[in-house]
Amino acid sequence: MSKIFRLLLVCLFNVVLLFVPSSLSCRCYQEHEHVAFCRGDYALKFRVVERSIVYKINGQYLESYSGNGYAEQFNRFTISGLQTYQTKPGPGADMTYIYARASGAACGRSLETDTTYATIGGYIQDYRFFIDSCMSVINLDSLGYFNRTIAIMNLQYLYKKGCENCRVSDCRYNTKYCLTPKTSNMCEVKDLGDYRDPFQTSCFQLASKTCTWFANGLFKTPAMKKKFVIG
Repeated sequence: MSKIFRLLLVCLFNVVLLFVPSSLSCRCYQEHEHVAFCRGDYALKFRVVERSIVYKINGQYLESYSGNGYAEQFNRFTISGLQTYQTKPGPGADMTYIYARASGAACGRSLETDTTYATIGGYIQDYRFFIDSCMSVINLDSLGYFNRTIAIMNLQYLYKKGCENCRVSDCRYNTKYCLTPKTSNMCEVKDLGDYRDPFQTSCFQLASKTCTWFANGLFKTPAMKKKFVIG
């Protein structure tokens, strides 16, 4: 094999390495919390007591692994004080723990211990409950009293009422749900925004039966911004 040919192979290998990580990186579509709630995902509040690493081998989750084969790593969060606001029908899971892949490239997520979280989303696999970086998660302890109250009120009451009385649609990508003529009972998500406060915007039906975004941040209408000042 000539020196030039070997050099070309090395260059080709390096180019492949540049592209492989991006093709395997986490790619997901994040919904607005109210849209996800209306779709029937899980909505939970819990406190993380402890975090550990477990290894999945041949369908089993082990607390330690010293073998030579590939083992997928997961964060396992021991939780307490679980409150459920929304659940999908179907098989349940042992909710002593919540799991997430440890690798960020696989849409993994890590949570802090001694911290209370609210989440919308997640899925059950192997009779275990999993979360990932594509779903909505908020650190409730990081919020002030007022904003934390708004977030919990949405989960307990306003999201459900909005789903019953309004049509909450994600229109960022011109989906089929947004191609029909607009009606007064429709709340459209046009942009998640960079500075919004998660869990604090809900689609709310006014006395006039018109639905509009209500609460903190991007989704307030100009008229509501003049009438309400919510910090």
